[in-house]
Amino acid sequence: MVAAPIDTGGHLLYRFGEAPAVLCPATPCVHDLPVGNVLLGFPVIGSDALEVELVHIGPDPSVYRRALSVYEDHSGGLRVFGITITSIGAASAITGTALLPIGLSKDNAGLTTAGGVTLGGGALLIALGIWAIRTDSPTFRPGSSSHFPLGETSP
Repeated sequence: MVAAPIDTGGHLLYRFGEAPAVLCPATPCVHDLPVGNVLLGFPVIGSDALEVELVHIGPDPSVYRRALSVYEDHSGGLRVFGITITSIGAASAITGTALLPIGLSKDNAGLTTAGGVTLGGGALLIALGIWAIRTDSPTFRPGSSSHFPLGETSP
């Protein structure tokens, strides 16, 4: 983090921004960091993003291990199909919701049948569309870390 002073006409404020520097060009690596809190950035596999983790460095030697996060985006036509079908299904369900009660209240078999068919078909299309969207959506698996003292023995 880098603090940049901002003069607002009498009051001095500071804006903090990122100033990333490579700590380890390859893993595993060993570093002697000062005691205190440090922000460590880790790459996300499959993305240009940087995941930041706050790590407390104590006075004793310790080990910090990190499994990287993974982002997968293999979405394509099925996702677009799902969005389209869900939209059509929602319009159909709304139409069926309007027609069905009118047909029932006026004892009109044609409107009742039309309302039931469009409501049921709309619900089916919504379910199919949501399935298609979920099947073809990007996935993110968060990484995990463990931080433990070096040389500690269990009882």
